[in-house]
Amino acid sequence: MDSHGPGGGGRRRLGVAAALVGEERVAGDVTVSAEGTVDAVGVLPAGRAGLAVAGFVDLQVNGFGGVDLATADGAGYRRATASAGP
Repeated sequence: MDSHGPGGGGRRRLGVAAALVGEERVAGDVTVSAEGTVDAVGVLPAGRAGLAVAGFVDLQVNGFGGVDLATADGAGYRRATASAGP
């Protein structure tokens, strides 16, 4: 991420070529506030590559608390959850 520069108010540019907004591809960069909210899309000049897409998370969890979640039964999931604490 590159800073928006002096007077940018904590906003940052993602450096992407476009953003997916709904079902529309919007050409241009994206600015994000210091709090992490999107301020603007279609900001010029655009980045050289990349597509900003909100809401997609790629997460892989193999296990937790000594439990292999790929093969665990209900009791195993309860043990893993209990080991997380309150």
